[in-house]
Amino acid sequence: MTIIQIPQVDDEPIAAVLRSLAIQPLGADTFRAQSLPQMGRIYGGQVVAQALIAACSTLDEPLERLPHSLHAYFLVGGDPHKPIDIEAERVRDGRSFSSRTAVARQEGRDILTLLANFHIREDGPDYSAPMPDVPEPEKLMSALEYFRTMNNPVGKYLGNTVAFESRHVQDSLYMHKKPKIASSQQVWIKPRVPIPNATPLVGRILLAYVLDQFIMEPALRSRGLSWLSPGLMLASLDHAMWFHRDFDINDWLLLDQNCPSTCSNRAMGSMRVFTREGVLVAEVMQEAMMRVLEPKPGEKSHFEFNVPPAH
Repeated sequence: MTIIQIPQVDDEPIAAVLRSLAIQPLGADTFRAQSLPQMGRIYGGQVVAQALIAACSTLDEPLERLPHSLHAYFLVGGDPHKPIDIEAERVRDGRSFSSRTAVARQEGRDILTLLANFHIREDGPDYSAPMPDVPEPEKLMSALEYFRTMNNPVGKYLGNTVAFESRHVQDSLYMHKKPKIASSQQVWIKPRVPIPNATPLVGRILLAYVLDQFIMEPALRSRGLSWLSPGLMLASLDHAMWFHRDFDINDWLLLDQNCPSTCSNRAMGSMRVFTREGVLVAEVMQEAMMRVLEPKPGEKSHFEFNVPPAH
């Protein structure tokens, strides 16, 4: 068993993310992980990435047999103050493909299950859907600037803790309490500081980490909601990713997103990920519970609760 080593940096806040992805072996195909300091419950993308690392660590050739798809179910919200135990199972190893499962638990309770498939590189026909025509990231405002101008604890907290820079093509959902109704958006993302020795595998792990942060924003837009909408409750239910091609995680990536459906307090999010050169490298689908409860007088968004004070 070869534990996948995630590169480390000294610069915060990306350093905290990378530390949380440095899982430790407990025994045969079992691992322990720790959580980032965060609001309320564990961020889902963190557990997906940790479970994927555990699954990759059971491969004989993890740098050659890369993950090409994963499917995860979020079962219950995790506690960021408690360790996470992850048990991987070697389901199948074929000549070209491998399959693994991984279950993340806290105190004996399953919080996430993941099935991941791996594939060696093969030559064959190559077609990539075209990227939408959007402004370059340098022409757009960084979300960090939004956070620094928000006059509330959430903005200050996010400005100090988000590890990836993001630049929305449309108005962001961080300040506009009633955004224009739409069902799609585009966002540029990249790490706030470069990740050293970012192999194709490390890039896929970090992409799995960060995309849960953005995937449901078109669903919010479809109902004229923002992250600051009073009474908003949002929780990921299941998550699927497909990795098509290698990419440089340190360069700008474009998230082309839409919401195909909302019903029964469930919402779907769909995303295509392109390199700056317009090459499609990954796709994501997620279903989430999305409820808007009648707020009590003076009640704020649930995403403003339990935020550590900014220093």
